[in-house]
Amino acid sequence: MNLYYEDLFRTETDQDQIDTLLRKGWIECPPEPSYDPQTQAPPYWDTINHAWIVKYLTPEQIAELRNSEYPPVTPRQMRIWLQRQNITSADVELQITNMISNPEAREEAMIEWEYSVAIYRDNPLTVALANAFGYTQASLDAQWADITKI
Repeated sequence: MNLYYEDLFRTETDQDQIDTLLRKGWIECPPEPSYDPQTQAPPYWDTINHAWIVKYLTPEQIAELRNSEYPPVTPRQMRIWLQRQNITSADVELQITNMISNPEAREEAMIEWEYSVAIYRDNPLTVALANAFGYTQASLDAQWADITKI
């Protein structure tokens, strides 16, 4: 049983000890709730309302979390990984040409592909190219750790 008193928690199993603490003003609190670490902060005990609070992360916090989970890679790492997947730079450039019909946007995407100093997992171009080459979000997530080790 989880007990709470003035910002202190104790987990007790002995019923006599539990009864003693409850008589002294400790209150019983429910077990810590589950939460989704991808979208929610860890739960915390609200000492005023005597309830667990689970807050949703802001979009900025989620992006920061994902960047720490999927750190940026260098163009060298990405190109070596692509080569190992039998995808050449020419294949990438062809995909960019086929995906983007607006000439200015296409040129910007080519500049980003050719001259970026870091490639981010959640960058729209990275996501679009991954989809174009048949990688789902989940499969790209799974491969990202391998890319960072190159």
